[in-house]
Amino acid sequence: MLSLAWRNVVRNARRSLITVSAVAMGLASLIFLWGFNDGVHNAMMRNLQQVIVGSIQVHSNGFFHHPQMVKTVPDSGRVIQLLKANGVKNFSYRLRTFALAAGDESSEGLVLLGMNPDMEKNATRIAAKVDHGRFIRDNDEAACVLGKTTARNLGVDIGDDVVFLTEDRYGSLAAEKLTLVGMITSGEMGIDRGLAIIPLGFLQQMTAMGGRH
Repeated sequence: MLSLAWRNVVRNARRSLITVSAVAMGLASLIFLWGFNDGVHNAMMRNLQQVIVGSIQVHSNGFFHHPQMVKTVPDSGRVIQLLKANGVKNFSYRLRTFALAAGDESSEGLVLLGMNPDMEKNATRIAAKVDHGRFIRDNDEAACVLGKTTARNLGVDIGDDVVFLTEDRYGSLAAEKLTLVGMITSGEMGIDRGLAIIPLGFLQQMTAMGGRH
């Protein structure tokens, strides 16, 4: 069989060369596309991890599937000790809720994220993605950072006021007016649109959370 197959191949060398070339080009293209897609996917995952998500997150039981302000992390000090014992070097406290943001021209629903700016700089690279204005500071009170797409949709710029409407820990409406101090351009739609970052302490006070997170 092998001898017969080989004679068939060499009988018409031009036809065989065209067939082998077509298969080789198709296989090379397929391998390239697989590698390209894997590379893009890995780059997106790595970018999200380094910029905003982090390597590990700790939530109260059930919070990830149904976020509520009352679902806080119990005994966070013990959780931090366990993380450090398992090799976690840097961490940051956060408080997350949903809010309606309003500018001069329009309003938009988004995720309202309270961060400790000093701790966050050691845990993620979100502060480095601010390309207009600055990131929030520890001594800031009524200050916020928006994704550039969100800021454009709201029609606001650095120094303008943004009104946030959300619920506090008890389900009552809470509203505050904050000054836009920075805009983020990360290339990730989930960050550039639909995210507002404010100081953790201010959000805790705004939502009656006290020291909870």
